[in-house]
Amino acid sequence: MKLNQIKNLTGLFFIFLGISLNECILSNFFSYFAVAKLYSKLPVPALEIFFIILGVLLLVIKIDKDFIQKARNFYKSFALVLLNIISLFVFVCMLVSLISFSKDFLSYKEQIFKQKNILHEIYPDLNNSQIKKVLHETWSRGFSYEPYTQFKESPYKGQFLNVSEHGFRHIKNQGPWPPLNSNFNIFIFGGSATFNYGLPDNQTIASCLQELLRKNKNKENICVYNFARGFYYSTQERILFQKLLSENQAPDLAVFIDGFNEFYFIKDEPLYTEELKYFLGGNLDKLLQGIFTTNKVQPKYDDPDILNQITSRYLINKKLIEATADAFSVKTLFVWQPVPTYKYNLKYYKFANGDFGRFTYSRYGYEVMDKIKNKLGANFFWLADIQKDINKPVYIDVDHYSSEMSRLIAKKINDYLISKNLVN
Repeated sequence: MKLNQIKNLTGLFFIFLGISLNECILSNFFSYFAVAKLYSKLPVPALEIFFIILGVLLLVIKIDKDFIQKARNFYKSFALVLLNIISLFVFVCMLVSLISFSKDFLSYKEQIFKQKNILHEIYPDLNNSQIKKVLHETWSRGFSYEPYTQFKESPYKGQFLNVSEHGFRHIKNQGPWPPLNSNFNIFIFGGSATFNYGLPDNQTIASCLQELLRKNKNKENICVYNFARGFYYSTQERILFQKLLSENQAPDLAVFIDGFNEFYFIKDEPLYTEELKYFLGGNLDKLLQGIFTTNKVQPKYDDPDILNQITSRYLINKKLIEATADAFSVKTLFVWQPVPTYKYNLKYYKFANGDFGRFTYSRYGYEVMDKIKNKLGANFFWLADIQKDINKPVYIDVDHYSSEMSRLIAKKINDYLISKNLVN
């Protein structure tokens, strides 16, 4: 095969590759979750243009002896060192991104391929375009730095998902900020399941709770603020609660919804701690080493020492929150959330094939919490087993609730708050 024929085939390949990276085409083969995550990790639109232009140039340029000689001279005289440095940098960046994406792929492969096939089952009230938009707005966002808690959900304005610059996710009929003293203000804290990744603003637990409380109490001045954030657990929630109080933003009631992330973070360290350690210590080689290696040691998920350590940490955080809340005359409620690893019929669970990775700690950790739940006071509300008799899908992905499940959780919390007279 002649050199120009190889060049033309290569050009056609790059054009095809560029076109294939288009979001509309990718969504025909992968879930919207996977496409959004790919776009958040790589500059895909730029790669589309780059590959198409490269392909066109290869088709247009005719390779002959004069061209090769001129190109060789130009390369030697101008770009040898610079181009190689840039090429190496781009290669390393792409390799790191590829490895990072591969790790995500291995962790979420069931979600990447299976979610697309059950979208209408778990999103009965949304059409294809709306589902795609919700998932894109959920997974294409990133975090922003925040002192003390390390990171927060970045401010965002979308069709279905909106995050205030003040740190809370919007809900239907969102109350004003700063909160008015004349209103009964409820701050909700938790992780991504409470933030409700994958659902529109008006279908979140916080939004449903405000709607139910206003209806049942016949008051329009009950305002709920959703301060839940992805990857947060009780330590970060405690710090965020105290930070809001120090800013003179004290709610009438603070609700903490926890469980899943509690047993995910074995060390009492937020998500990006290792990266920050390496970066601040100048150990970027260790940071890269962490990206290029995987932990092949199978953890002992039912290790009693680890489970008791995590349980103890949660109980200490609960006491610290209670003490702080009492000092500021804030009522508290601690909700232990349902998770797919505990008392749920996995026949209706479409993800992970029963392999939950580090989330498996919660399967055994919840058994520990079940034994002590009745000793944790009237402000501790056990919701871990509300799904045991539900024979239908209630998760939209590996660890986030459907709109139906979110409304059920909100109703249970609403009923409990009213029964305990915690809402005036």
